[in-house]
Amino acid sequence: MQLSKNGQIVMDWFKEITKIPRCSGEEAGISEFLIKFAKDNNLEAFIEETTGNVIIKKNATKDYENSKTVILQGHLDMVCEKNQGIVHDFSKDALKLTEHEGLLRATGTTLGADNGIAIAYALTILSSDEFEHPPIEVILTTEEETSMKGAEFFNPQNLKGSRLLNLDAEEEGVFYISSAGGIDHHMYLDFKKSKPSLDSKYKVLISGLKGGHSGSDIHKERGNSIKLLARTLAELNSKFNLELADFNGGSKINAIPREASCAFYIDKSFESDLNKMIKELENLYNNEMGSADSVTLSIEKNHEFDAVMDKESTDKLINVLLLIHSGIDHKSVDIEDFVISSQNLGVVKFEDNTVIISNSLRSSIKSLKTAMVQKLDIIANAFNLRFESEADYPEWQYKPNSDLRDIACKLYEDLTGNKPIIKAIHAGLECGFFADALKNNDIDILSFGPNMDGVHSPDEYLDINSADRVFGFLVELLKTLK
Repeated sequence: MQLSKNGQIVMDWFKEITKIPRCSGEEAGISEFLIKFAKDNNLEAFIEETTGNVIIKKNATKDYENSKTVILQGHLDMVCEKNQGIVHDFSKDALKLTEHEGLLRATGTTLGADNGIAIAYALTILSSDEFEHPPIEVILTTEEETSMKGAEFFNPQNLKGSRLLNLDAEEEGVFYISSAGGIDHHMYLDFKKSKPSLDSKYKVLISGLKGGHSGSDIHKERGNSIKLLARTLAELNSKFNLELADFNGGSKINAIPREASCAFYIDKSFESDLNKMIKELENLYNNEMGSADSVTLSIEKNHEFDAVMDKESTDKLINVLLLIHSGIDHKSVDIEDFVISSQNLGVVKFEDNTVIISNSLRSSIKSLKTAMVQKLDIIANAFNLRFESEADYPEWQYKPNSDLRDIACKLYEDLTGNKPIIKAIHAGLECGFFADALKNNDIDILSFGPNMDGVHSPDEYLDINSADRVFGFLVELLKTLK
């Protein structure tokens, strides 16, 4: 299918962008390119000193002077990954592009359509006099793929717009209208070590679970290896009065843990009972999870630990892990299958004489996030554990009444004959930072983009015709926002 004239211009700009290195934290080259572009087109533009964000402004076209200013938002950086054996220096080499059956790829590397397509859309609009539009402010942020530094620390005084179009989505016909904020919570249980008084060493391992992302997969009722191991340990401790030597589960706080293990000592007389109980618990857990997940409990005789945790601390650890909730906290009644808030018990590890218990909390409503933190604080205080919270980032809360969403939905249906799919994402987006920082602008936000897949990997591709269609919609939307 042949591209429209404007679609071809979009792709020309995109291909030009792929010649410029722009890994996260190395956006200087693309920033300089954009500032020169703005100067050549007589547009106001500058680079924020504290963030490196590029901001470009364009006046309204005739009869749009009194319309609300629209912010077009994307990010400058890309994930730089390549296949084994591919010779490519992301700090200086242009990407090698291939096109087949309407899909654009880079040879052996990431393509950077996430989020180079937003830059290409902006350049096409900013360089043309044929589109009708309100006053436009373009902000392209730095380090979205790593720290979200650009969105978190941008100066809100630099933007006057009250409508923001985030162009960092990956599915045509889908409008995103909310994202979760989040915070990480850590507990610290200090304990005393001693020599074991029992003689038989055992290690229990939990494996075989699906795991997944603690945002996008939390609603799938998958097993949490730490929670299952805590239950197992509680049963074993109750029957065998064991001596705990180690507990380790999960590797990333934002991933549902798939594996966990604990090492302990028991009296030799309990060995046959231990094997029987482990098999019974495995059957019990699999029955509970049904088709959602499956788990394997296995036993290893022997382990490398020669010291054990004191009995009081062992009981504390078990009780704390049993009390911590992991899973959905609240679901929306307005948006089908939308998780509003959740908690993931992501990592438990022994470090010297301390157990670290780490939870990832997400919510698209700030007060619910605060309430989850309070509950964890209460648990920690009740058992005299040290605790702290960090990495707090803001939510983009769903607005029941959104003129921007209503206008965009009607326009999309008029143009395509189909209703757009409305989604909220249970993960962090840059939109959360803009929603928070620009609340005094009464900001209204919508996120959409063209079809792409395999992002963050060398399998990444951009559907060229979808990019053309979405740009056509963007042009019509700007025309409608009079």
